[in-house]
Amino acid sequence: MKRSIALLVLLAAPVFGTGFPPVVTKSFTPPVVAVNQIATMTITLTNPNPFSLPGASISDTFPAGLVNAGPFPGTASTTCPGGFVGPSPTSLMMVGGVIPASGNCTITAPVLSATPGNYQNDTGSLFTGAGTSLGGGSATLVVVPQLPVMSRTAMLLLTIVLGAAALSRLGR
Repeated sequence: MKRSIALLVLLAAPVFGTGFPPVVTKSFTPPVVAVNQIATMTITLTNPNPFSLPGASISDTFPAGLVNAGPFPGTASTTCPGGFVGPSPTSLMMVGGVIPASGNCTITAPVLSATPGNYQNDTGSLFTGAGTSLGGGSATLVVVPQLPVMSRTAMLLLTIVLGAAALSRLGR
C-alpha cells in the first residue's frame, strides 16, 4: 500500500510540481428556482495537500441570461483567507486567496435569471502559487416559469367546490 501511494505522489509531481492539484467544484442552492428567484452559487476550492496553496485566483463568466443578484459591491464573498472577490453583473473573480492545507474554502454569490432555461455554468481554471488545477467546476441552474399565485379567496372557493363535489359523489 505504501508503495502505491508513493508511486501516485511521484506520478502527480510532474503534473503539478510537488503534490496534487487543487480540485474545483461548483453548485447552486437550490438547484431549481423560479424566474427572478435568487439561488446561491458556490465554488469550492479543495486542497488535498498537507501544505497550503497561496495566491489562488479563479474567474467565472456567467452564461447569457444569468446575472449576479443584488447591489455592487458586496454581493459575493469568500472564506479563502486573504482572498478578494470582485463581482460584476455577469461574472465573478477571486484573487489572492489561500487554500488551507488538507482543506477547502468557498466563494459564494447570489444569482438569478429573468428567463426560464437551463444555465450551465463553468468556472475557469484555478491558478495558485504552486500551479494550476486540471480544470474548473461546473453546475447547472434550472430556472422555471413563475407559477401564478392563488389568492386566499380563490383558494377558499376552490376548496368549497372540491369539497362539494366529493360530498355529492358520496351521496350517490
